[in-house]
Amino acid sequence: MKIQDTRTVAEMVTENISAAHIFKKYGIDFCCGGGISIKRAAEKANVNFNILEKELLAINNIKPEAQNFNSWSLDLLADHIVNVHHNYIEESIPLIVQYASRVVQVHSSDYPELIQIQRLFSEVAVDLGGHLKKEELILFPFIKKMVKAKKDGTSLEKPGFDTVDNPIRMMEADHEEA
Repeated sequence: MKIQDTRTVAEMVTENISAAHIFKKYGIDFCCGGGISIKRAAEKANVNFNILEKELLAINNIKPEAQNFNSWSLDLLADHIVNVHHNYIEESIPLIVQYASRVVQVHSSDYPELIQIQRLFSEVAVDLGGHLKKEELILFPFIKKMVKAKKDGTSLEKPGFDTVDNPIRMMEADHEEA
């Protein structure tokens, strides 16, 4: 697979924030200067395009067809969510906050709505952090206890939240609110 000649730096970052780390490493502007092709940006930064392309393509190296999540046990799926998705979110939010601040500093005089966008993102980020912790500290540990009890053929003591449906409904409500 190759990166198209017309694909812009901004498009790549929009698709996957991890691309921002790679562009930053090579001194490639993905904000104000992000409207140019990746190939042109590499030329401007005096970066070998083939090396840049290889690194950018590697950020998406997980093959979804190799992951049949429906066949996974719930405890394994919970660990995967934490280790892959929660970690990604926890690494990405500070980066997005940093870049949002820079965009506001540079462009808010022409686009004052950026200030509100930054504020709203910060609010959602705080809410999301709390949501992730609820999953990690309440829902997922109970799911693991359920799986273990089933494997061991033992009974499960009733949790303080009555049934697992209650924290699941709470998580779904969090998703809807966000």
